[in-house]
Amino acid sequence: MLYKIVNPSDPYTIESRSLDVAAMVAILLGKGEYGFTCLDKGENIPIFCLGGGDDWCQKHFKENLMEMSNRVMDTKLSEIADCLDSVLYGDREDRENFLKETEGMNRLMFEAHRAIEQENKCSSMNDIGAHAYRMAAKLRQSIADGIKTLQ
Repeated sequence: MLYKIVNPSDPYTIESRSLDVAAMVAILLGKGEYGFTCLDKGENIPIFCLGGGDDWCQKHFKENLMEMSNRVMDTKLSEIADCLDSVLYGDREDRENFLKETEGMNRLMFEAHRAIEQENKCSSMNDIGAHAYRMAAKLRQSIADGIKTLQ
């Protein structure tokens, strides 16, 4: 699923294979202050710091917000890192254009091109993209180090 990150600064999109991972990333990335608007046929993720997180999680996962967070952090660290790594500056069209430009690039070249684009386009001091990439890298390092949960 493709989402627009609801935030007070620059436009970003993010992808997730599952709603629970997207919800966890919304919490991690914005400390509950960002929501995600689904750009496909899926559920939006609310801004959890405004309240209602337990009700939303009960509706979608049959567990409260803490239970959902614990479950996802215990079982889906790699998916969380993938989701964080999928953040791209701009709207759906910007994302599609960037992905066409970088098609066929190896991972190192892709990340270098993404960093250049991020630096050139980001106008806010709150660099959501760079923050997401740092978080993804730290998670991947933790996974490589054998850490299976971050609770």
